[in-house]
Amino acid sequence: AALCGTAGIKPTYGLCSRRGVLPLSHSLDTVGPLAWTVEDCAIMLDALTGYDPTDASSANRPKPDLLSGLSGGVKGLRIGVIRHFHEADCPVSPGMAAGIASVVTTLESLGAIVEEVMLPSLHDFNAAGWMILAADAFVVHEPWLRTKFRDYGEFLRERLALAATISSADYLQAQRRRRELCDAMGRVMERCDLVLTAAAPGAARLITEMGKWASFQSPNFTIPFNLTGQPALTVCAGYGEGGLPVGVQLVGRPFDDATVLRAGHAYEQATSWRARRPAMAG
Repeated sequence: AALCGTAGIKPTYGLCSRRGVLPLSHSLDTVGPLAWTVEDCAIMLDALTGYDPTDASSANRPKPDLLSGLSGGVKGLRIGVIRHFHEADCPVSPGMAAGIASVVTTLESLGAIVEEVMLPSLHDFNAAGWMILAADAFVVHEPWLRTKFRDYGEFLRERLALAATISSADYLQAQRRRRELCDAMGRVMERCDLVLTAAAPGAARLITEMGKWASFQSPNFTIPFNLTGQPALTVCAGYGEGGLPVGVQLVGRPFDDATVLRAGHAYEQATSWRARRPAMAG
């Protein structure tokens, strides 16, 4: 969503059924929509939610109302900016930094209460998240890797082969650290309705710059919320280098997806980014 300039929501873990989806990580996978606007995402997500007894990860709880309060605005909402994620742990591009500043200013002008919050380093979230993701992915693909290794693309098969070196001790330590990181996030969310940070380090890079291990060269801004299971919405926050879009994340408490969507919709309605579309070749 961030790299394409669309809206996209990763809902709370367990809110949407994963039945029929090829898994990557059983403990992290989440199904959610990408669309042109937050309102479109809300409509799609409303159709996707609901308990599914055939999916062991599906949360057995009442279906949430994601639409009736969508236009309720952000006045009085407490929003924590995880500034050290995008300023110190993984400094973002000038275009992304400007986009974050624009989102903060806009939400404040709409009546939100914005403050800075501190969490463990983005690197800590990534270390635990990538360890769990890689080990889970290897479990899914191991039978095919043993018999059809060359049928995989080079990038994927070598990443999965690396995951084969992860020990049970490594995996369990990552899960232990995950619990600590979730607790730290929970303490922040006791005083914040939402938290905010970048969705990516900057605009999309050329495909020729995306080497085999490019995704491991800098921390990933979305993994923390895969790890915690919180709802995370990316909205277009403007355009950076080369006129390419940049995206900012708004993240809420587990199963409070409605507030995340409400804040994102308010931001979109107060800005003109949704009126700007890429030129199409004739």
